Amino acid sequence: MSAPLMILPPSALKAAEVARARKALKGLYADHPGTGPAGETCGSCKNLYRKHMGKTYLKCSLTEKFWTGGGGTDIKARSPACSKWEAEGQAEGQRESPKG
Repeated sequence: MSAPLMILPPSALKAAEVARARKALKGLYADHPGTGPAGETCGSCKNLYRKHMGKTYLKCSLTEKFWTGGGGTDIKARSPACSKWEAEGQAEGQRESPKG
């Protein structure tokens, strides 16, 4: 005999999806990852800051005033770029012009 089928209400399914999305985007990003230039990542952004302690922790320098000592404010270099992405070595206030 098979186990009974468990049916979840739609609200429970939504909550599970939200929890999964939060876990995937854990960290303190300046904007939502994936809203920036296609093919770019946080690792290629000039705002990526490497905080050297006992280990090296990756942070977004645009969110510095919110940093804590915990991992909740760490970001991943391989995360897709956000809308605040800037090319390394780019002058302050200048954004890369759209390609077209």
